Amino acid sequence: MSYIGTNAQDPNYFANEPTSIELEGGTYNTDRLYRSSTATVTGDITLTNNLVLARITDKGNNVTLTSDGTTRTITGSGKIESGNIVTTLPSVFDGMTGEIGSAVTGSPALNLSNATFPTQRKMGTFSRALDGVDGTQQITGIGFQPVFVEFTIVVDNYSSIGFGWTDFTNQNVIVKRPSAGNDWRAHMEAGYSLYAVGDSSANNGQRGSITASDSDSFTITWEELGDASAGQTCNCVYVAYRY
Repeated sequence: MSYIGTNAQDPNYFANEPTSIELEGGTYNTDRLYRSSTATVTGDITLTNNLVLARITDKGNNVTLTSDGTTRTITGSGKIESGNIVTTLPSVFDGMTGEIGSAVTGSPALNLSNATFPTQRKMGTFSRALDGVDGTQQITGIGFQPVFVEFTIVVDNYSSIGFGWTDFTNQNVIVKRPSAGNDWRAHMEAGYSLYAVGDSSANNGQRGSITASDSDSFTITWEELGDASAGQTCNCVYVAYRY
């Protein structure tokens, strides 16, 4: 590395950082990087490009730019900047092992082919009497706090089938039931995840909303609809998810 003008110092490599350099007057029309803790300006300078004064690492001292005792001017569109070529390395490496450039290891090894991930979903079943009174039912054994649950519910004589969903903020259900004319009709209702009827009316049966969850369960709040037939059972399959 050489310097502007006729500075007599030999070129320097990075392991030999000079403590001072001289910047002679003239035009600096290329980007330049000089290494030193002190730079002395010995003439007027015009910058058309950038001039960087840097140290290899931060040694606790700033880079100083000074004149040779005579008033000097620095003009032009370029900039003078200072800083470190590399950041300071930590002095303590407690708890760190290995070799730079080697593979990263852990326990288990950081390899997606043998990594273990927690369970993300749980399937289960539960039931409820079609003529059950208003109340709550807690479904336990999930193994995590669910964030989304989907349901399929049927009455044991297959008089209706319903599909419901909840993300614990919104709930919707669609139930398909027989009508008085023995054809099938769909009934959709927001605010509920479970809906089952035992006859051609959409008003005799059960509907439920998901009102709570914790680390191992969710809770259904049931409402009896109309005058449901005794002796029939609502059977439900659910799938609970977490992300």
